[in-house]
Amino acid sequence: MNFFISNLISIAAAGLAAVLLLNRFFKNSVFVRVGIVWLFNLLFIMFMVGLKYKFFEDNKPVVIAITLSNIIVSVICFYYGSIAVVKPLSKSVEKLEEISNGNLDVEIDTKDVNPNRDLGKLIIASEKIKQNLTKVVTEINNNVKNLNNSSRQLQLGSQQLSVSASN
Repeated sequence: MNFFISNLISIAAAGLAAVLLLNRFFKNSVFVRVGIVWLFNLLFIMFMVGLKYKFFEDNKPVVIAITLSNIIVSVICFYYGSIAVVKPLSKSVEKLEEISNGNLDVEIDTKDVNPNRDLGKLIIASEKIKQNLTKVVTEINNNVKNLNNSSRQLQLGSQQLSVSASN
């Protein structure tokens, strides 16, 4: 069988199987995207290494070009992975740390978030936590003010009662 056809069949079968399995076990997870990018990277490297050994084993410039293309594609894939996973996750962790340190004025950007994916759920949950904590703290502050006002009124009432009793 032709090298290109057999590799194309192998790549298509492996890619389809991996995508189906990733979607099955990591549905609505960022790991599906990362897994697909990683799969693409591995299949690209596999094809290029096969190409190198099949046709260009003794051709140093082509071997170097194939190696460089593998490195470039790998860097692009890992860069995309970091944009897709690491940045949103680290942003979310930073925001949660700010909230845990008492900063309830922190801005959590939820407009570009997919609420059906795990990172989107995490970011939206962070915003809800902030809103609920803000609500609880506001209610506590209002209750303290009301209690303070009530104690002042009670103090005034007891002073008036004391003055009346003295008279």
